[in-house]
Amino acid sequence: MIEAILLGVVGWTNRILQLGPWIGVVTGAGVVLGWDRTVRGKDGRLWYGLAGLATAVFTVGVVVKIGASAALGAGVGGWKIPAAAFGGGVLAGVVGAWAWLRYGAAHLDDLQTRLVKRTKVERERRTDVRTVSQMLPDPGRDYDPHDYFRPPKSAEVFAGLDERGRPVYLDHRDLAVQHILLCGRTRAGKGVAAQMLIPQLLERGEYVVVLDPKGDEFMPRVFEAECRRLGLPYRFLDLNPSAPEKTNVFTGCDAEALESMFIGAFALAERGEAADYYRLKDRKAAREAAAWIVEHPGSRMCDAIEALGEDWADEAPAFLAYARELAEIPAVNASKPEHGIAETSGMLYVLGDMLNSRVLRAQRMILLHLLYAARAAAFAGEKRRCLVFADEFKAHVSKPFMTSLAVSAGWGLHAILAMQSLQDLYDVPADCHPDAVRGAVLENCAVQMVYALKDPDTAHWISRSTGTILVDDEVREVERNVAQTEIVAGRRTIRQAERNLVDVNMLLSLPRRVAVLTRPGTQAMFVRTSPMVCR
Repeated sequence: MIEAILLGVVGWTNRILQLGPWIGVVTGAGVVLGWDRTVRGKDGRLWYGLAGLATAVFTVGVVVKIGASAALGAGVGGWKIPAAAFGGGVLAGVVGAWAWLRYGAAHLDDLQTRLVKRTKVERERRTDVRTVSQMLPDPGRDYDPHDYFRPPKSAEVFAGLDERGRPVYLDHRDLAVQHILLCGRTRAGKGVAAQMLIPQLLERGEYVVVLDPKGDEFMPRVFEAECRRLGLPYRFLDLNPSAPEKTNVFTGCDAEALESMFIGAFALAERGEAADYYRLKDRKAAREAAAWIVEHPGSRMCDAIEALGEDWADEAPAFLAYARELAEIPAVNASKPEHGIAETSGMLYVLGDMLNSRVLRAQRMILLHLLYAARAAAFAGEKRRCLVFADEFKAHVSKPFMTSLAVSAGWGLHAILAMQSLQDLYDVPADCHPDAVRGAVLENCAVQMVYALKDPDTAHWISRSTGTILVDDEVREVERNVAQTEIVAGRRTIRQAERNLVDVNMLLSLPRRVAVLTRPGTQAMFVRTSPMVCR
């Protein structure tokens, strides 16, 4: 009877010892995983207990086998091979657990992150430049802006489509007394926006002057077609020195306006330096030229030089040199002008230059002519509306215009200023201070359409002007296991933080022809613009 029991015990212990390798794996893995839990500040007793239980089971099995085998008078060496296998299993368990903690835990962590269903109460988050395109509107297909134009009697001016494809309108009563800023890198959409806004203002009775110093390929044709559609006169003025005579830039100006035009276009204002003493004589020559031209209606710059040039050669050589350069632009020195500068209806398209100094001064002279004509009309009680589109605005900057930017809209002259970045406002004539120019533009352009930018400083400025919103910031805990692999803890924290409504990443990544529209009284929004279809 006893012998049968001992044989049964030996049989059961043999089965246990056969599982020695797997029991060893559990022992080794349990020790490593329990150690990992302890290192990470968690309770590892379960894994330690499992390892201890496995070790105890195998040890008891070995002891019982030895005792039963001895009682039966059999050899007791049958436990050595299973014990060696158990030791190998322990080693395999240690290696396998370490490999899991080193490599497998990271993949499991990634899988868990993908499977997590985030809470619906979490609000907007901060942007990431790598994925910010997912937060921006799709530029979609081109459309015909004419389909959204309101009748001329309406105060609504179409500005583009919002993210849902709904039309966005500006109030013409506000636009008539405010300046507009178009900003963005080359080919981003500034010209498209101008081509969309200007025909609507033409239709509402405004006289429009386009100052184009770079020679846009499509804009003249679009505007000529729009003027033809509206039955309005279209005038084209080429300032190239080889272009024919068209107008006289002095016609209709009084002596005070002409003097200011000369000083502004030739940059003769005081600069706070020793050379200001010599500019006194140049400004005196400007007064003499203005008085002579007013006394001789229809005179040109070359006529004034012929009459007074000898005195200027000795007393005001700088003014004389600038005057001669202006006289070399036939387009604005016509003896029999075909049209004026400050008309009352239709459009004057002025094709200028970005590099030729003579043309640059002529461009400034034209803009100042319009400014002083608007002031004179306002002081005389006349109601005239003039819109100036100054493309590449840095080519048109002058001290009188920047000084008057805050009040010119009240005189009846408002402007659409187009530039690529704030850096453009630092490349100004010598008698203008860059910071003053920058401040005048930013303070007086209440309506802004900003396209994709390249300059981070400009992006930061635009971003700050859109205001801030509350977003949810996520804080996650990262732990390092015994295999020196970092994994994300299961708990995360959400806290409130501020972000600009339109942040820098968005402005640097805007799709082509998608702009951020800001206007007084409303929050910034995205609008999609589209090229005009000539009719």
